[in-house]
Amino acid sequence: MIISQANRSLLVPIFMFVSGFCSLAYQVVWLREFRLVFGGSTLAASAVLAIFMGALGLGSWVLGHKADQSSRPGRFYAIIEALIGLSVLISPLLLIYGQKLYYTTGGIQELGWVAVGLQMLIAIAVIATPCFLMGGTLPAAIRLVQTDEDEVRRSSALMYGMNIAGAMLGAFIVNFYCLEILGNTKSLVIAAGLNLVLAAVAVCTVAMHQSPQAASATNSKSPSRARLLYFVAFASGFTFFVLELLWFRSSIPLLGGSVYNFGLILVVVLIGMSLGGLLYSLLLKYIKPSYSLLAIVSTLFALAMAIPYVWGDGFVRLCKVLQAGYMGYPLNDKLWVWFIIAGFLVLPASLMAGIQFPLILSLVGKGKDDVGQQTGRVYAFNTAGAVIGSILGGFILIPQLSINTTWLWMIVATLAVALLLAAVAIFQRAKLGGFTAIAMACLVMLFVAKSSGLTEFWLQNPIGFGRATFVEHESLASVEHEKRMIKQSTLYKYDGRECSGSLSADDDLALLNNGKVDGTALFDAGSQVMLSLLPALLHHDNPENACVIGFFAEKEDGVAQQAQTEAGAGAKRFGDILEVHPEEVPDVFMLLGGPECQPFSKAGKRLGLVDMRARTLI
Repeated sequence: MIISQANRSLLVPIFMFVSGFCSLAYQVVWLREFRLVFGGSTLAASAVLAIFMGALGLGSWVLGHKADQSSRPGRFYAIIEALIGLSVLISPLLLIYGQKLYYTTGGIQELGWVAVGLQMLIAIAVIATPCFLMGGTLPAAIRLVQTDEDEVRRSSALMYGMNIAGAMLGAFIVNFYCLEILGNTKSLVIAAGLNLVLAAVAVCTVAMHQSPQAASATNSKSPSRARLLYFVAFASGFTFFVLELLWFRSSIPLLGGSVYNFGLILVVVLIGMSLGGLLYSLLLKYIKPSYSLLAIVSTLFALAMAIPYVWGDGFVRLCKVLQAGYMGYPLNDKLWVWFIIAGFLVLPASLMAGIQFPLILSLVGKGKDDVGQQTGRVYAFNTAGAVIGSILGGFILIPQLSINTTWLWMIVATLAVALLLAAVAIFQRAKLGGFTAIAMACLVMLFVAKSSGLTEFWLQNPIGFGRATFVEHESLASVEHEKRMIKQSTLYKYDGRECSGSLSADDDLALLNNGKVDGTALFDAGSQVMLSLLPALLHHDNPENACVIGFFAEKEDGVAQQAQTEAGAGAKRFGDILEVHPEEVPDVFMLLGGPECQPFSKAGKRLGLVDMRARTLI
């Protein structure tokens, strides 16, 4: 069956939607699976995410070039989708062998930093092939539908928007429903099956009986303007992924830091990016792509970043009011409130980022000439920036500079890119657009300069954990008093790799984790310190050894390190509770362990065994 160009332009966007759905379904499941193997530390999650994004970028670069050379782009696209489905189907088996290898070596407790390299090797073996192939789907699909008549590449923008829209739906359904109902493996297999169905439909519609087409002419040398646009794509990916980390970290005190928190931010980000891509494809009927337009969009991107930063305490107050009547409600009843909060935080900047990518693609070339290669390169530079941004942001920028300063520098970096583009536009005699972008950038800088950013009232306020005080008809004076009390009681604050913490001196001395108090120095000393010694005191004989089961986040956990040091050279740590298997526990005189302290602590709600966390090890 031969499909006309018009029908193909209607059908391939649907393919892109389904392909995006499957891709994000895979990502959500894989991140969950690797968390169960490697533990929940930021280091492990970053290693997996770097492999995922890096393979996507490499695949887009290599396969985008191959798509231009293919005389049958429909067949090329269908083959990629089929190989993705098949490679995903064998990934659970590869993960089982990787898991056995990781447990056999002793994981991060035995290997130290070498374990990070092992984690990356296992992740490469499991997900690198399907991710490499997924990177080629967008360039191949764009090569399939792009025509010379469409010089501004409106079709490419539509493909991008539909792909991100499908990714948004996949992240939402899998994260909030499929994982709980079906589990990890079944969710992954169903998504892979859907991918194979997509490949079969593509074979029947756009691959079979397709007439050979002339390969797109390839220019091996990028012009100087393309290099600038690739740099903008890299800078956009870098700042946006650092910003994603900032959104996630700053949303924990507001939303409570549940297992759904990251998925929620991801879904809202994808909503904004898909709307941006689709909006740009519509605007191309009325506007012409230009450097001045890209400069204005980049300035608006910086402004969108700055909105929650400048709003600051006012935004926190809004979040507190929105959640006042929904604390303790089931997830489905309060999910819409979370989406509103995340929307205020994330959606404006995501919308601008969604416009940026197809706009860069419109400027880097015209029509279908080199469209696969150029799409692949823009995508590759963007993902390269994303990988570097996620690693530097999580491990260097936020811990060393703080959330507040890192956020400010991302705004400044985006404005610098906008000013560079404005200068290029003025050089090309687009003076009105260039000077408009410069004026807007100056206004944004003034807008940000007068702000105090994220204060203790935001980062050390346990609104999302249900521990903030909610008062009806609260006066402005009371709100201001609450802000000052939080600030005055904070003796020390820091932003680490895993969380934001502080030392607070209110009624008692307490350590706060993302605004949440897990215990105080005096009132909880009995339950948190003395109770753990009770089994040893009651033991009828002198115990020679003991096995202590606790909840340690990673190898640098201070309490665990101190306990091991005090126990002496004979002590052996088995690591995160997620890494310990029952057969690994040796014969011991005593087995010590217990639940988290929040169900019993003065700092918690004291629900006792009614709280499911209290029954974790029972």
